[in-house]
Amino acid sequence: EQDARLAKAAGSPMQSLDAADDPVSEAIRLRQAFEQLEVQRGIVTIGAAHATLSIPTHFRLVPRRSIEALSTRLGGGPVERDLFGWLVHDSVDLADDDAWFIAVSYSPIGHVSASDAEDLSSPDLVEANRKLTAQYAGGEYAFDAFEHVPAWREDIGTLAWGETLAYTDNSEKLIDCYAVKPTRAGVIAFMAEYMPKARSELCLRSVRLMAASTRFDAGWGWDDYSFFRDSRAGADFADVVTGAAFE
Repeated sequence: EQDARLAKAAGSPMQSLDAADDPVSEAIRLRQAFEQLEVQRGIVTIGAAHATLSIPTHFRLVPRRSIEALSTRLGGGPVERDLFGWLVHDSVDLADDDAWFIAVSYSPIGHVSASDAEDLSSPDLVEANRKLTAQYAGGEYAFDAFEHVPAWREDIGTLAWGETLAYTDNSEKLIDCYAVKPTRAGVIAFMAEYMPKARSELCLRSVRLMAASTRFDAGWGWDDYSFFRDSRAGADFADVVTGAAFE
């Protein structure tokens, strides 16, 4: 289960555990690999997004290059193109089965437009999300409902929501949370996945905290968009929620 979480966040099949191998030896190998991860603290630059992230106290960042090294060490494939890194709380041991982290990515898809609040809370968005999820889930999971209804926070310039997902190989429904900070030219996304419902509030607050801790360089915020100067994604906030904006 834990390898599946890492595979989805890294964007590659990290096939580190072979059922035919000694599970104790594989667990030791996995833990040793995590111990070699590079971490960063303080303020980091998300250069492609023209932004900086002030990593909150008690969190550390595992940068992309270290995730790539981890994937190579464990026999995985290439890391997702847009991935910037993982944000991990100091209380979390990534080698534990219940480990969680926040994947940070930047997608230069162009400027996305706002959606009305009514559109973000509409049953139509629920159905659109259900259909699009089914297209790329491969039958492994299905969108169930919004645990936290998508909402735009003007004060921190962030679109945030939480989804409940039903998995074919797990009787427990799990939650994915997202906080998306649109830029002049794309979106920065913070994503926490596979969280149990008991951690619903932690899930949403954690991703929203990271978005609130992100600042744009002068002239690169969402409101700095120029119709004559910048490219457009041809999508709005609702499309970001369903994933249609990234297709």
